[in-house]
Amino acid sequence: MCVCVGIKVIENRAMKEEEKMEIQELQLKEAKHIAEEADRKYEEVARKLVILEGELERAEERAEISELKCSDLEEELKNVTNNLKSLEAQSEKYSEKEDKYEEEIKVLGDKLKEAETRAEFAERTVAKLEKTIDDLEEHRVQLFSHEAIADEEVSSALHSCTWLPKDYPTPKRRTWFSEDAFNSTFISTIGIDFKIRTIELDGKKIKLQIWDTAGQERFPNNHNGLLQGSHGNYAGL
Repeated sequence: MCVCVGIKVIENRAMKEEEKMEIQELQLKEAKHIAEEADRKYEEVARKLVILEGELERAEERAEISELKCSDLEEELKNVTNNLKSLEAQSEKYSEKEDKYEEEIKVLGDKLKEAETRAEFAERTVAKLEKTIDDLEEHRVQLFSHEAIADEEVSSALHSCTWLPKDYPTPKRRTWFSEDAFNSTFISTIGIDFKIRTIELDGKKIKLQIWDTAGQERFPNNHNGLLQGSHGNYAGL
């Protein structure tokens, strides 16, 4: 009886040991699985770590490049800021110059208008003077025409005088013309009166010597000795 009990006890112990061994085998398998899974995760983590290290290295390189670029951009920003300040100063200076130039342009425009007004007035004055010159020229031509007739009459009268030498020169009133002005230094002794007068014609002053010959111009000696050679014009009235 005791032997049977001992065998049962041993069998029970053996069964428990077997169960325990089975459990331990299962635990061992599970542990191996966990270890394999851990190894796989480790390898994956190690691979990711290598990748991350590469990315970190590249990121550090990019960061260094970015820092250099940032430094360059900061320097460029300083230069741009300085240039902007300089341009603002120049803009103020140019604005002052522009105001000055506008004022000068206004002054020059006023001067131009004034010059145009003077030019128009000068053109009108020139036109008046040209008309006056034309009128004077026409008047002189008429005087020449009258004097030519008078010269012929005087010449005919002188040639009819038998008491004059044959080679006596024929006086010509046209010899009294010279430079459109009488000689102011000439002191006249002809006639009964002598005056000097100044007149103004279209803004131009003209000095005149006025002789009242009282008919003495008909005498040849007076004509040749006193009148001939004077600077101006003789008009018989």
